[in-house]
Amino acid sequence: MDFPIPVEMTLTRLLQTFIEELGWDADISLKPDHSGAHYENRFSTAELNARLAIEVDEARCCISVWLSNEITVPERRYAEALELANAINARTRRGCVVVTARQPFCFRHTVDLDGLNPTAQAIKQLVDTAVCVLGTWQEEMGRVVFTRTTAKALLAEIDAGVEDDIDRALPPVRPPSPSTVQ
Repeated sequence: MDFPIPVEMTLTRLLQTFIEELGWDADISLKPDHSGAHYENRFSTAELNARLAIEVDEARCCISVWLSNEITVPERRYAEALELANAINARTRRGCVVVTARQPFCFRHTVDLDGLNPTAQAIKQLVDTAVCVLGTWQEEMGRVVFTRTTAKALLAEIDAGVEDDIDRALPPVRPPSPSTVQ
């Protein structure tokens, strides 16, 4: 950024701090009325290649994160992709996966920070959540888009294989016997 961020733009300054701490290009676009800012960057992890957008709304005291992967949803697979996204959203506690025909899968997350004293770590957590959700579901998104696999069949396959640490550590528990007490 070639000019200083105005002092009153506290969330934008926080975004600048986050970007600088990661060593990313700090090319933040300020809104002309200083009501917010926008930042975009491409990056890769072991699980995905993505386009990240972070937007700050100073007036509403909100930060929004959008993370899009590279799996574009063709119109012919839109219904299946949407069904998968709805299932992901039902299983995810924060943010949501958005599906639009002819666009990549996108994870969106907005946090209201009014009355709080956030740090750059708050933005990192938003980005981490987005990366985690898209990275976790990347394979399934690809299968729904690039194969004839239905979302319903894919989810049934996932649910059939769900076993957590407790299931692995403890033997099965018998169901209770029918009661004769009335």
